[in-house]
Amino acid sequence: LFFALQDHLDDRHIYTKQDMLELVMQYRDRFRDELEQISIVQNVGNRQNSKQHVSREASIKMTAEDETNQFEGSGIEVPDLINKKHLEEFKKWNGEIKFIQNLKLRKISCVDLQRLNDKALKDTCSDD
Repeated sequence: LFFALQDHLDDRHIYTKQDMLELVMQYRDRFRDELEQISIVQNVGNRQNSKQHVSREASIKMTAEDETNQFEGSGIEVPDLINKKHLEEFKKWNGEIKFIQNLKLRKISCVDLQRLNDKALKDTCSDD
């Protein structure tokens, strides 16, 4: 997760909670194309009974289910990109596991997503 987040950072000096949620949602959606390809291969011609990609598909689904449970439960721990100092530390992080302990983390969950959606809906309604 940390490497995926680092790859998607731009030159901003601070991120909002909405930005962090979008990054987490992109990360959680990373297997969609691969699952679609597996489905296409399995549905071509007489391959409906093909077991060629079953273990990979099962692994992806298990990972996605675990991440969904975390996201819907206590939340997924991600580097704190909202605080400028913590963001800069994360950008400088070289990927070494031993330095992860130096990174400030923040939990992002579906509760955060619901709050932002509620706020957006409230803002939209008040504009009318």
